Amino acid sequence: MNINENNTELPKLLTPKEVGEYLHIGQNKLYDLMKRRDFPSIHLGGRWYIIEPKFIEWMEQQTKKLKYHV
Repeated sequence: MNINENNTELPKLLTPKEVGEYLHIGQNKLYDLMKRRDFPSIHLGGRWYIIEPKFIEWMEQQTKKLKYHV
């Protein structure tokens, strides 16, 4: 789907259900995440959505914070 004559595409929006299943977390935990300032979610028309490219970036940032034990 193009939004203008420059052929700029809209980012894909994920539903909370899709993201919750991917992360293996329940609805309450997911909605807590979506309320965080650093989590890429938007509230439109009474529904929450997660911006897919920004979600991937967010996940990459979270994995950089992990500490691995060897």
